[in-house]
Amino acid sequence: MKAFIVLSACFVGFAASQGATKYMTTFMACMDDLGIDRSTLTEAMKNNPLDQPKLHELSECVFKKIGALNDDGTFDFTECKAQCEAEHNMDCSFLTKCLNFKGANESQRLVGVFLCGTKSYADLLAKQQRDG
Repeated sequence: MKAFIVLSACFVGFAASQGATKYMTTFMACMDDLGIDRSTLTEAMKNNPLDQPKLHELSECVFKKIGALNDDGTFDFTECKAQCEAEHNMDCSFLTKCLNFKGANESQRLVGVFLCGTKSYADLLAKQQRDG
């Protein structure tokens, strides 16, 4: 989990400093809309992240804004997977894999899918930067 906290902090810093993709722009906009700063995000990640209301709100905000969460609570990553692949010219099938996350309830599942997708996306961006 500590590795994810570091990756999330790096991701937020990268999003703030680079020409942001749609996901990164949405992620940052939701943080602003919800009043979540880096320290709040980091703190939420340290303490049972699946049960943090702020992470649930952030997850829901991001997923709804990128069109990945339907009104009935089901996920559809078709559009955002295509967007990810178009922006990065890489395989973004990690999004589909993240849908396999099961939580104790729907709130935990939402946050778990979000954390999986965000970590995988941050890893993808880091690899892309390393590989140039």
